Parts: sequence; C-alpha cells; structure tokens
Amino acid sequence: MATAPSPASRAVLTPPPARGRPSAAAGRPERRARALAPALVPAAAALALGFWGIRRQDSLWSDEAVTYEVAHRSTSDIARLLAEADVVHGLHYFLMHAVFALWEGGTVALRLPSVLAVAATAAGVGLLGRRLASPRAGLFAGLVLALLPSLQRYAQEGRSYALVCALMTWGTWLLLDALDAGSRKRRAARGERRSWLGARQFGRRFRWAGYGPSCWWRAWCTPSPSWAWSPTASPRPSPGPGSAPGPRPRPS
Repeated sequence: MATAPSPASRAVLTPPPARGRPSAAAGRPERRARALAPALVPAAAALALGFWGIRRQDSLWSDEAVTYEVAHRSTSDIARLLAEADVVHGLHYFLMHAVFALWEGGTVALRLPSVLAVAATAAGVGLLGRRLASPRAGLFAGLVLALLPSLQRYAQEGRSYALVCALMTWGTWLLLDALDAGSRKRRAARGERRSWLGARQFGRRFRWAGYGPSCWWRAWCTPSPSWAWSPTASPRPSPGPGSAPGPRPRPS
C-alpha cells in the first residue's frame, strides 16, 4: 500500500524555482510608462494648472464675450458674420457652437477646449523632445512649456490661440514622421540600387571569368589555317628599294 510522502521528502522533491532574467512581458509596462512619461507628465501638469481657477469669478473679457455670444448663434448667423468679419476665428466659433450645444457649462465650457489644447501642446512638445533628443529632454521641455505663464494665460482664454498652438505642434510631429518615412524609403531604394549594382558587377566578373578559358582554348587548341601567320614561319622578304609591294597572296 502506497503511503503519502512526508513534508520533508515533499520539500526535497519539489524543484527549486527557476532563476534567471525576468521575462520580457514583465518589463513591458515599465518600458511603456517610461516612453510615455515625456508626454503624460507635462500634459497632467498643464491640465492641473489650466483647471485651477478656470472660472475667474465667471468674468469674461471683451474677446471672450464675443466668442460666447457668437457661439450661441445659429450656424447660418455665424456664416453671415464670417462673410463680413472674424474669418480667422471661424472654425473656433463653429467648434464652440458644438460645445455649447452639447453642454451649457458657462465659462468652464468656454475655456475647456483651450485647456485641453494646451495639454495636447505640452504632450506634443514632450514627444518631440524625446524624438529629437532624449526622453529626459522631452520631459523637461514639456514641463517648461506647461509652466510658462504666457501659455497658461491662453489656456484659460476662450479664444482660438491655444488650439492653433496645438495644431502647430502636432503638425510638426506629422512633418517629422513624413520625413522619417521618406528617408526610410530612400534608404530602401538606395539598398536595392546597391544590390542591383553589386549583382551587375558580379555578373561582369563572372562573364570575364568565362571569357578567359574560352579565349585560351581558341588560341591554343584550335588549329590555325594554312595562310595564318605563325611565329615559326620564315619572315617574308621585304621588297627592294624602288619596287612597289605586290599584292598579298590569297589563301587557296
């Protein structure tokens, strides 16, 4: 009758845990967080500073009051206004019209797109710094941008300036992405061209390597005709002075 193993023997029979390097899946979240830190930390700082005191006692200055009033008009009235003035802010007026149609939040709804745009700008600057220099440089660049008083002023202003800044930042990102894609294509085309030239040179050398034995075979192993000159033949007598050379004999 079989007996159950004792705890001591069970401990002996249990294999020790495998020791080695941690798996790649274990370090993947840490690497991902480290890669996104130059974007997330500046964006969080910009959001915190932008939402701090965003109401300003519900006071509006003149341009914000214009945005608030125009955004509450109908789309046809906004289009008629843009035909006469404020064309540069037309997209912002339509955007704020959609925001107020979804949520009538007063000054918070008026300034919310600007706060989000400044956060997107800080994140974009952080990613640009990481791409062009290093993750630490991107983190510092994004934080410095988020802490600028002039940028925080536009973060709490119901106008289109913060949105334009965000569009310029991410437009720069897309431009760099397009340039990198073009350089990758050029490198691939250059590699294909070099491969083709290398194959062509190899073909030429291989062709000359084949020509050498064939030329040697024709020169030494092919019987020459009777009329061909050979080194062992006697030299042809040269014509005397004043006599014209006769015609060269044709082979029979």
